[in-house]
Amino acid sequence: MFLEGMHEKGLFKENDMIRVVLNTAENFDYPAHWHNAIEIVYCIENGVDIRIGSRYIHLDEKDILFICPGEIHGFKAQEAKGKRAFIQFDITSFGGLDEIISAFNPLVSTFKLSGAKHGTLHKKISEQIDGIIDAHNKKELSYALYLKARIYDIFFLLSTSADVDIMTDSLKSRKNKIYGLERLNKGLSFLENNYANNITLKDAAAAAGFSEYHFSRLFREVTGKKFLEYLNEFRIRKAETLLKKTDISISEAAYAVGFNNTTTFNRIFKAINGCTPTCYKARVRSNQAYHTELHHIK
Repeated sequence: MFLEGMHEKGLFKENDMIRVVLNTAENFDYPAHWHNAIEIVYCIENGVDIRIGSRYIHLDEKDILFICPGEIHGFKAQEAKGKRAFIQFDITSFGGLDEIISAFNPLVSTFKLSGAKHGTLHKKISEQIDGIIDAHNKKELSYALYLKARIYDIFFLLSTSADVDIMTDSLKSRKNKIYGLERLNKGLSFLENNYANNITLKDAAAAAGFSEYHFSRLFREVTGKKFLEYLNEFRIRKAETLLKKTDISISEAAYAVGFNNTTTFNRIFKAINGCTPTCYKARVRSNQAYHTELHHIK
């Protein structure tokens, strides 16, 4: 799995149609991204905040979120420790779901299930998810078939329930959004490959095949930021990496990531990080020295 711009690709290994990830990363924080798969997020321990487009959804422990294809989303845990299950699958690999899609189309909608609000439905779907996690852990003979059966069960339960609050979207609208995201992703890839150069909104729009106006509007809608704001933040993150891992000077770091002068670099760096690049570098060096000394003591 890898990110190309904001497009998350390579989710499935050859012949796999379902991906199950159990995440226990501390201070979990995953950037905004999108993919063509349907995703089920299940909070096993502690909660997580999820940005869906321009809105935020909080999941408490045991809450479930269904994320539809093409939806921009990112994750940030509220507590240092936690455990989350991510179940992703491509609906095109599931033959025979046409009747379910026709009857009830959660596959183009993002919605949340909680025990307090959805009671029995939440309990039944939680049991199916627990079964998926257990089968994934054991990986016994024909477990892939078992996973697929549980996905069918989940969407059967959804298709026969009226007890779901859905942020609806038409299938045509969803396909159009994915197409727009694929084109926007070309602009993001251009930015990430050329951030060290003197690039403009016009350059990125041309790379994506949009007019400046349309690209600017779509870019802000998807990322929540203006193009220049996003570009500057991206450059600063790259500069942080240089300052952490090399003996590069402040001015060298500034020019290496695309800034034309150190004054602008210092100002934007401080606005984003709350400290100057010089203070940041000194802090990093101090932490590195501390951990080195601690290692020698042990």
